[in-house]
Amino acid sequence: MKILIIPYNYPTKENPNRAIFIQDQVEMLRNEGCCVAVLGGIPKTLNDIFNSRNLKFGRLSSENWLISLPAIRGMGFLNNIIQLFIGKWIFKRYLSRNSIPDVVHVHNSSSAELALWVKKKYKIPFVVTEHSSLMWSRHNKLSSLVFKESKANIAVSKKF
Repeated sequence: MKILIIPYNYPTKENPNRAIFIQDQVEMLRNEGCCVAVLGGIPKTLNDIFNSRNLKFGRLSSENWLISLPAIRGMGFLNNIIQLFIGKWIFKRYLSRNSIPDVVHVHNSSSAELALWVKKKYKIPFVVTEHSSLMWSRHNKLSSLVFKESKANIAVSKKF
């Protein structure tokens, strides 16, 4: 099975433990024989830049289709627009070099707008694993649409 994972965050050189469970899932799926790619824009805030003393943005690894991009705390709407634009660009490049995945797995509904676009444009189904309790406190139309359009919704706790 060919799986494309769209994370909301991912381990980096500067922060190797950030969202480590997503990287663990990728490794486990690969060990089970799945062909897995990780694709998307990974936000890099001013705090990340100061803590790492690294102002570089761009490709995070040769193995995955991840690009770090500038993100401003408190500007979620703008950050999401940038993340979607970059995600579409990366996905098109990915498809030019790879076959179409069987399924897209999104971690957090906040990063699922790209999966909605992929489903609409390329007819590729997606599933969502929700990690964030913030989504429930700021329930919005996008989250409702994401959960409605996905093939499966997975929660990381019984409360979710």
